[in-house]
Amino acid sequence: MSIVQHRFIQNRDDFFRVLAEELVRAQRFEAEVPGLPLFSSLRRQLEAITQWTADGRQPTKDERRSIQMGPLIVRELNPAPTDELEDFGSRIQELEFYLKHWRDDAGWQSLDDGDYEIFFPDDHAP
Repeated sequence: MSIVQHRFIQNRDDFFRVLAEELVRAQRFEAEVPGLPLFSSLRRQLEAITQWTADGRQPTKDERRSIQMGPLIVRELNPAPTDELEDFGSRIQELEFYLKHWRDDAGWQSLDDGDYEIFFPDDHAP
């Protein structure tokens, strides 16, 4: 059994911290590179996640399915031109992975990468 490694998010508090930090970065990148759809799309998705999870609200499965930040990062920032964009992309991808699975802290820590279903959260996550 091999447990999934979490680089940035160990628990729900980390999720909210990383979400807030990356929303600020997405807003800054969008302002620095106006007209680039990547950063405005990421900002809008991060804002949606913030709204869906405010005040302890549980995002619905359809809301979680609608987030598609990872493919944007892979398509637009691979390889990332700077270390900061590499870090940003990594954090965004982990945010999306956390959101798609949306488990409590114990469930998040117990994800097993030997279970193929974790790689298809749109189909198998609660």
